[in-house]
Amino acid sequence: MRGMWYVTDGFARVETDFPVYECNFQNRGRYAAIIILGNIIPGEERPEEIHLEPGEVKKNIPSAGIRHIWFRSEQRITKIYYLLKGRKR
Repeated sequence: MRGMWYVTDGFARVETDFPVYECNFQNRGRYAAIIILGNIIPGEERPEEIHLEPGEVKKNIPSAGIRHIWFRSEQRITKIYYLLKGRKR
């Protein structure tokens, strides 16, 4: 699955229709962004944050079959291009 998300300065959650095992992200906007892979559960340790500066690309990020991805821009709105990979059954 690939496409573009317009990320704002408040956290937004995207739920995929399939388990994601590998992710690629590119920040095509003007502001830095934060991406969190997996669920954020109160009282439990929060998953690691991925920081993307403007123009930065992060490839082949492994994930353990996640279905939730959280996004937030550090200021205003920024564009994040994504490519999510699942596994064939």
